Amino acid sequence: MSFRLTSQFTIGNYQFFGGVKEVEIKRHIKEIADTAVITLPAMGIANNNNGMPPNSIATSTLFQPGDPVTIMLGYNYKNVQEFKGFVRRVDVSIPVKIECEGYAWKLRNTSLVGSWPSITLTALLTQLVAGTGIKLSSSIPGITLTNIKFPNINGLKVLEYLKDKALLSAYFVFDTLYVGLEAALPGSTGAAGSTLPVPIHELGWNTMRDDKLKWRTVGDTSVQIRVVSAKGKNAKTPLYTYGQAGSSVITEHLSWVSDPVWIQKLAQDNYNRASYTGYEGSIMGFLQPYIQMCDTATLQDPMYKVRQGKYFTQGTTVKFGVSGATREVFLGQELSV
Repeated sequence: MSFRLTSQFTIGNYQFFGGVKEVEIKRHIKEIADTAVITLPAMGIANNNNGMPPNSIATSTLFQPGDPVTIMLGYNYKNVQEFKGFVRRVDVSIPVKIECEGYAWKLRNTSLVGSWPSITLTALLTQLVAGTGIKLSSSIPGITLTNIKFPNINGLKVLEYLKDKALLSAYFVFDTLYVGLEAALPGSTGAAGSTLPVPIHELGWNTMRDDKLKWRTVGDTSVQIRVVSAKGKNAKTPLYTYGQAGSSVITEHLSWVSDPVWIQKLAQDNYNRASYTGYEGSIMGFLQPYIQMCDTATLQDPMYKVRQGKYFTQGTTVKFGVSGATREVFLGQELSV
């Protein structure tokens, strides 16, 4: 069976199948905003509805910042959504480059001002995304934040503060915002009810390169996580310590969270990400098997069976164009599933 690369792009009022020189899509849980760069010929053919011959038109004039963007890629017209967002900038060059950003773009022109002695994370985020069309994940934890004050700051800055001060991960899965522990959001590929197969990467078979993978053991990365208060009279006072005594100490400074149960979860989550036996790094595969950020990546190693395992997918970089298509998969902590 032959595999033919196919694509479907929707930008603003325009939809086209193929004709793109190149597209690069980056999505990673360490970055709040998904990004995509679409490279198009400087001149294109525009069809019209009045029966007249199609006209040649400068591609850069067709699109404007804020135009909605959907990118679907695949083989043999079985295309899967890879990006959903908006045009951020049109680079008038030859060829034309359209810089796109995910739904984080919606928060660039929003602001949040106020102070709260106590507020749940979900309630705060509900105020943040009001009127933007952004959905909130049902997996956001029910934690309470305390003593928060925002002096009219940008919506994206609010998420940055949640990452820096409350030690939470914040990222989008297309149009849905998640804030919480890094690997607590279940992926969709291969999940119950999904029509897509479980993504399995067999090293040396359906992977193009695996030289960025490194094997690590708990002994190599033995750490102790120490969570300390970042402000107040108890600043720098240890709130919770987790890990092997005598190991390398990683100190995390925490604000806005006082619940001892949640502080313990934060420390354990940081420990799990820093110390595990398994692979770290990335693998380079083809466009399929399809896998996206937050999915479970299953690695099979025919040479070293002991190194087979399941990993949280931190992100992907997809490149698609006239020279072919690749998907780089960035692995996070090993999962016990």
